[in-house]
Amino acid sequence: MRFVSTPVGIVRKEFFEDVGKEKKALSTRETGKKRCLRVGFMNTIKGGLEAGVRDVRGFTLMEIVIVMAILAVLAAVAIPGYSVWLPNYRLKAAARDVVSNFQLAKMGAIKENKAWAVVFNPGVRPGKYFICSDDGGDGWDGPPAMEGNDVLEKAVDLDAYGIGVKFGHGNATQPIGGSFGANDITYKTPDNVAVFGPKGTANNLGYVYLSNDRGTTCAVGTPSISGVIVLRKWTGSAWN
Repeated sequence: MRFVSTPVGIVRKEFFEDVGKEKKALSTRETGKKRCLRVGFMNTIKGGLEAGVRDVRGFTLMEIVIVMAILAVLAAVAIPGYSVWLPNYRLKAAARDVVSNFQLAKMGAIKENKAWAVVFNPGVRPGKYFICSDDGGDGWDGPPAMEGNDVLEKAVDLDAYGIGVKFGHGNATQPIGGSFGANDITYKTPDNVAVFGPKGTANNLGYVYLSNDRGTTCAVGTPSISGVIVLRKWTGSAWN
């Protein structure tokens, strides 16, 4: 029998050998347990993926036909409404922009203490207009694009709003103020020009008419010398 001297006394050497074997056995058992857990976890994942693949189903021909039929019905209902809505939306956008650009000319005149003007060009279709800040000393005759010498601040082309928007009174049967004008623009002296003075007042009174291919009509103008800007729409029997 072999003994080993330790700080706590003499211990039989076989004791250390038994302890070493026990640790090794314990380590082997723990490693096996971890391996079993890892294998079990992987099997669980694999089984779940296989189950997921087995559960995926495609659409039947009948289901596809039903969905296509529903889409066809929705399209049949929506397209006519869209075809009515879009032209009116474009016209409304164009009319509101005329109001905004009248305001731009009015505020520019006040800020710079001199006349500004909105010059309409009905000679091109569907129409253009220009915001100008100076008449060049010889009256409002438009910017160089109209062969004039007015100082250009901004140019607007009605073609930018899409097909159908143009100068015109559409289905309106009653003009505002007695006349639609020769070109659906009633500003006079100078013709086809709305002028704002240094105090924001309107130097001349009138309206410009805009319409679309459906005959819907809007009118934008300055009906009083105060320079107030109005937007009106033809309802079918009167101006709103």
